[in-house]
Amino acid sequence: MEEANALKITHTVTPLVKYKGPVSGWKNIWLKDETKQVSNAFKFRGVAHKVGNMPKGSTVTTASTGNHGIATAIAASKLGLKAAIFVPKHTASVKKQKLNFYNAQLMEVEGEYQACVAQAKAFALNNSNTFFIHGFDDAEIIDGTRSLFHEVKKELENIPVLFVPVGGGGLLSACLLEYPIAHHKIYAVELDHAPALKISLEKGERVQLGKLIGRADGMMVDRVGESVFIACRDKAVEVKLISEKELEEAVRLLWKHNGIKAELSGASALAVALKTAGNNQACLCIVSGGNIDEEYFREIIKVDSLLNSVTSTD
Repeated sequence: MEEANALKITHTVTPLVKYKGPVSGWKNIWLKDETKQVSNAFKFRGVAHKVGNMPKGSTVTTASTGNHGIATAIAASKLGLKAAIFVPKHTASVKKQKLNFYNAQLMEVEGEYQACVAQAKAFALNNSNTFFIHGFDDAEIIDGTRSLFHEVKKELENIPVLFVPVGGGGLLSACLLEYPIAHHKIYAVELDHAPALKISLEKGERVQLGKLIGRADGMMVDRVGESVFIACRDKAVEVKLISEKELEEAVRLLWKHNGIKAELSGASALAVALKTAGNNQACLCIVSGGNIDEEYFREIIKVDSLLNSVTSTD
């Protein structure tokens, strides 16, 4: 019998704060800041819940666009496990650097997320004592992610509108389990050139997108999970699309007004909220992650730096 791992890991309770910038018709915009999570993204919640049950001395393998892989690598390192992470070659360099820092076996794949899944599954089959973990289409991963919304409920008794970023859909799946669609308006936020969920819902079946190019890698998943597809199909969730230019502006605003350093996907919920009629209601935006290349982040915020420089010399 395989020996259970006696070590335990847990996620961080992250801040819930009001957005300090102009709220565009909303009563309040609340931000759940997952950039302060272990691994700097919400993904650690589900991974800690899942990987904590892995046998001592085993290897975990997964496919990821970055944040789930980082979470898996950190969890594995804390538990004395090995991790093999398959990512698309176009994954942000900061995320690859973190995977290497946590001693993960980094496998870069030509192709998109589903190609990484196939190779990670094959790796698990061909190596003993190796377990494949799906990044979002896994009941334990989704269950662990529900902790985010448990924390929100402890601080906000009622939140009528929620904006949730979508890559593969694990975060949205957790949200739908915690907030009944009959009593809450839930917006799924997708990248405009990677709308796998939106197209799947329109066609009535999960579709797989082609090659994806861009900087918002957390949202660049070429096929959404079955769990979230079924949940959204049955509950008529509305999908909103956002461009990378709009995401960059939201990254700048989060930094300017709240000092939150978000990646593009992490800023997506706020980006959509700011262009949605608020009707003087409160809403919640999940700032899902903050693993962004430093040089790119500085390029985004330099507009404010230049304006401040001009103002100071007037």
